[in-house]
Amino acid sequence: MTQLMSITRFGTMAKKNLIAEGGSISTVCYSDALDIIAFAGVSGKIFILDQTTKNSNGQIEAHKSEVIMLKFYDQQHQLISISQTGEVGLWDA
Repeated sequence: MTQLMSITRFGTMAKKNLIAEGGSISTVCYSDALDIIAFAGVSGKIFILDQTTKNSNGQIEAHKSEVIMLKFYDQQHQLISISQTGEVGLWDA
């Protein structure tokens, strides 16, 4: 069984990534198959954290409006995002 990153550690990493964006987290998603966490917010960017290494795997310039939903499609190793304006994104994870 995979041990998830502590809320405190996740919160610290998420905060560091979002401080420069001036935003807040609106959605979070975890992939058990890929062992990564994705989170996004009002900036429209998606941030990826590697659960194994506890490091950032970068960010995706995903949408021009707030991301309101993230969902991993583990079988295809993809991440689906939906923005407040209804735009849908499909990203290789």
